[in-house]
Amino acid sequence: TPCKGGPFDLSYRDTPTLYEYWVWLTFVQTFLNAGFALNGKIDCMKLSPNTLTFHLQQGETAAIQLIKDRWRLRLLYNPTYTTAQGHTLTHDLRPDVVVEVHAPSGKRHVHAFDAKYRRETASHPFWIPLSEDIDKMHAYRDAIGQVTPKRFTRTLQSAIVLFPAPSDKRYRSHRFYKSLSHGIGALPLLPDDPKTLQEFQTFLTNHLLKK
Repeated sequence: TPCKGGPFDLSYRDTPTLYEYWVWLTFVQTFLNAGFALNGKIDCMKLSPNTLTFHLQQGETAAIQLIKDRWRLRLLYNPTYTTAQGHTLTHDLRPDVVVEVHAPSGKRHVHAFDAKYRRETASHPFWIPLSEDIDKMHAYRDAIGQVTPKRFTRTLQSAIVLFPAPSDKRYRSHRFYKSLSHGIGALPLLPDDPKTLQEFQTFLTNHLLKK
């Protein structure tokens, strides 16, 4: 069956966009593995008699709903937060993935993630994300929120970089990893690496699914 759209139409040079697609699908699969179920359907794949088409829609209208007991999740791909709607302080911002968590307690938490297909060793004997990518996470968390004439309320509890590197215990002592507990940082997520995939699921469970 011919396949078209999304990753099938990418140039072989456009690995960063392919990584972004893969990260989004990994979020979906990770939550399903954690016991969540789809509340509705995923419209990104359509099979006709002659063609399989992949089209990942952006923004809130295409959000995926996931449920588990009294937990509710909304998974958004490339949502845009605009100054026109009063959702950012200075200029429009668009994270790669946003997870809205509605806990059984009634609390709502929002977390942003960016898939960055780049890394560096710098002066370390292991891979780390680029500092400028961490800077962007600070911009997300500080600028995305609700603007009113009298106040600004931040929306995000965390903003995190995902980058393609293997699991390395030495990275856990780096400031970009230790800062994850404060809502800013970077987590390795490497395709076809079961260890980073397991660590990713553990992170989502421990840091996002809090009552």
